[in-house]
Amino acid sequence: MDNKNFRIAKDELLENESNLYEITIAAAREAKRINIIAKNRAVQLEEKPLVTAFKKLKKGELNFFYLEEEETEEKQEKTEKKN
Repeated sequence: MDNKNFRIAKDELLENESNLYEITIAAAREAKRINIIAKNRAVQLEEKPLVTAFKKLKKGELNFFYLEEEETEEKQEKTEKKN
Protein backbone atom coordinates (compact mmCIF):
# COMPACT_ATOMS: atom_id res chain seq x y z
CA MET A 1 0.00 0.00 0.00
CA ASP A 2 1.28 3.43 -0.87
CA ASN A 3 1.42 5.28 2.45
CA LYS A 4 1.66 8.65 0.73
CA ASN A 5 -2.00 8.31 -0.26
CA PHE A 6 -3.26 6.53 2.83
CA ARG A 7 -6.71 7.77 3.87
CA ILE A 8 -9.28 6.63 6.40
CA ALA A 9 -12.74 8.12 6.31
CA LYS A 10 -13.68 9.64 9.65
CA ASP A 11 -16.97 7.72 9.48
CA GLU A 12 -15.00 4.47 9.66
CA LEU A 13 -13.28 5.64 12.84
CA LEU A 14 -16.49 6.94 14.42
CA GLU A 15 -18.42 3.68 14.05
CA ASN A 16 -18.14 2.86 17.76
CA GLU A 17 -19.83 6.08 18.89
CA SER A 18 -16.43 7.65 19.51
CA ASN A 19 -15.66 11.32 19.55
CA LEU A 20 -13.48 12.68 16.73
CA TYR A 21 -11.50 14.71 19.28
CA GLU A 22 -10.78 11.61 21.38
CA ILE A 23 -9.71 9.66 18.30
CA THR A 24 -7.35 12.45 17.25
CA ILE A 25 -5.76 12.61 20.71
CA ALA A 26 -5.42 8.81 20.89
CA ALA A 27 -3.81 8.63 17.44
CA ALA A 28 -1.40 11.47 18.25
CA ARG A 29 -0.33 9.83 21.51
CA GLU A 30 0.18 6.47 19.82
CA ALA A 31 2.18 8.10 17.02
CA LYS A 32 4.38 9.81 19.61
CA ARG A 33 4.90 6.50 21.43
CA ILE A 34 5.81 4.73 18.17
CA ASN A 35 8.25 7.49 17.26
CA ILE A 36 9.96 7.37 20.66
CA ILE A 37 10.34 3.59 20.49
CA ALA A 38 11.80 3.81 16.97
CA LYS A 39 14.31 6.48 18.04
CA ASN A 40 15.37 4.54 21.14
CA ARG A 41 15.92 1.38 19.12
CA ALA A 42 17.53 3.28 16.21
CA VAL A 43 15.02 1.78 13.78
CA GLN A 44 13.97 3.49 10.59
CA LEU A 45 10.20 3.33 10.19
CA GLU A 46 8.67 2.26 6.89
CA GLU A 47 5.69 4.56 7.32
CA LYS A 48 4.88 7.66 9.29
CA PRO A 49 3.94 7.00 12.94
CA LEU A 50 0.59 8.75 12.52
CA VAL A 51 -0.32 6.46 9.61
CA THR A 52 0.51 3.45 11.77
CA ALA A 53 -1.59 4.85 14.63
CA PHE A 54 -4.61 5.42 12.40
CA LYS A 55 -4.28 1.91 10.96
CA LYS A 56 -4.32 0.53 14.51
CA LEU A 57 -7.42 2.59 15.28
CA LYS A 58 -9.15 1.30 12.16
CA LYS A 59 -8.34 -2.32 13.06
CA GLY A 60 -9.46 -1.79 16.66
CA GLU A 61 -5.99 -2.51 18.03
CA LEU A 62 -5.68 0.85 19.76
CA ASN A 63 -7.75 1.18 22.90
CA PHE A 64 -8.39 4.55 24.43
CA PHE A 65 -10.62 5.96 27.14
CA TYR A 66 -11.03 9.00 29.31
CA LEU A 67 -11.56 8.98 33.05
CA GLU A 68 -14.88 10.19 34.31
CA GLU A 69 -14.79 13.49 36.18
CA GLU A 70 -15.17 11.77 39.57
CA GLU A 71 -12.21 9.46 38.89
CA THR A 72 -10.07 12.40 37.82
CA GLU A 73 -10.91 14.32 40.99
CA GLU A 74 -10.09 11.28 43.14
CA LYS A 75 -6.68 10.89 41.52
CA GLN A 76 -5.98 14.59 41.93
CA GLU A 77 -6.90 14.45 45.63
CA LYS A 78 -4.59 11.47 46.20
CA THR A 79 -1.75 13.30 44.47
CA GLU A 80 -2.29 16.41 46.57
CA LYS A 81 -2.30 14.36 49.79
CA LYS A 82 1.03 12.77 48.87
CA ASN A 83 2.65 16.14 48.30
